[in-house]
Amino acid sequence: MKLKSSITIMMEQQKSIPVCEYPVRLHLIRDPERRRPPRALYVGRLRNGQTVAFVEDLVAPRLPSFNRTSNIYSRLIDFRNRPHKYMNQYNTDFTLYDHIYQLLYLVNHDDKGRQHCAVLRLSNLFPGNTGSQTLGTSLIHDFIIHEANKVRNGWMEDPYSEEVYYTTTDNGVTTVHALPMNRILSAFKDGSAGRKIISYSTDRTFLGVLGGVLYSQVLKYDHTTIFMRSIANSSTSLPAMSCGFTHQWNAENPGTPYLMIVRDWDYCQIRDGPLADPRTCLQEREQWMLTVGLKANSPDMLFGALLIVLIILVT
Repeated sequence: MKLKSSITIMMEQQKSIPVCEYPVRLHLIRDPERRRPPRALYVGRLRNGQTVAFVEDLVAPRLPSFNRTSNIYSRLIDFRNRPHKYMNQYNTDFTLYDHIYQLLYLVNHDDKGRQHCAVLRLSNLFPGNTGSQTLGTSLIHDFIIHEANKVRNGWMEDPYSEEVYYTTTDNGVTTVHALPMNRILSAFKDGSAGRKIISYSTDRTFLGVLGGVLYSQVLKYDHTTIFMRSIANSSTSLPAMSCGFTHQWNAENPGTPYLMIVRDWDYCQIRDGPLADPRTCLQEREQWMLTVGLKANSPDMLFGALLIVLIILVT
């Protein structure tokens, strides 16, 4: 079943330069008071392994005047021109961001294979027009991660559901697990397990769960296809969508697309700036759902956000 949905796909391509040789992680920074548009946090590594990060505004593309259900927009990010924050951690494997408490979890491993986690409190996420634009960090915790997490992969947070997700694999089947965001420390320190929400064949690579939608990818030669489907239940009759793009990855230049979804009021703020109005934004979304025949209590509603930006960072 094909579903028409208003989606803008933003392809952000990391420029191939010495500054950030390793893959970059992408996180959505939301204003807790929802008064300011969301921003993007980019975390990467230098050639010497040192972790660096910066935060910048998200810019909505200019949409065409004619009616379309989806649009594709791309831009090149030159990391040399960003005010980097150099962190006292090296060889970061992955990161998680807790937007509720503005905590960044940086996970790496030592030469014995033990995983370590540094928890940083972030500040200056929404700086004014004057003063420093550089991200502020302060270390609040550092510990060895519980061994139960060695078989857990694909960690990713969803700021809309306020949950984190990871996968386990057994006999060719990948299972996605979910944890409330406030249990990240419990999982990392005590090995607490999340609840199982869905399983699928390992021929696809798990990218994450965002806004109740599961994202996975299939790589074939120089082409990547990203699949999106609801996790409301395991029924194959629910709507699904896919998008594809070419890449230049190879053994010498490995890469992974990182996803971030921006929806509803967050998107209205990015699109309309100071003219954004919550009431108008909600009415626009509800009107579109009525137009395409979606109901508020339907599982299809997970695809029913009129105002969505799917941001794919290709490193």
